[in-house]
Amino acid sequence: MSGLDLSSAIRFVFGFAALTILPGFALSYAFFPRKEDLDPVERLATIVLLSISVVPLMIYYSNKVAKVPITIWSNLAIILVVTAIGGAVWFYRARVLPKRK
Repeated sequence: MSGLDLSSAIRFVFGFAALTILPGFALSYAFFPRKEDLDPVERLATIVLLSISVVPLMIYYSNKVAKVPITIWSNLAIILVVTAIGGAVWFYRARVLPKRK
């Protein structure tokens, strides 16, 4: 029984972070753009829950509706698109919303 080699371990860590943190981070700030909207525990829970719910749904619907085959590259593209859309909405809302006092 052999363990993971270094490249597989690094790929797993970055893949896991990309799947469970990045999309949820962008989406949580898109929904709640101010830091004071959520405390850190609520923010972390929102990040993880949005990531594990939105990304699989986007992959499923892109396969069923748009007939995009499920491959590593299509999954990566979907994760990047979800993250970019969330980041764009966050950027827009952060600029438009007035500052709280």
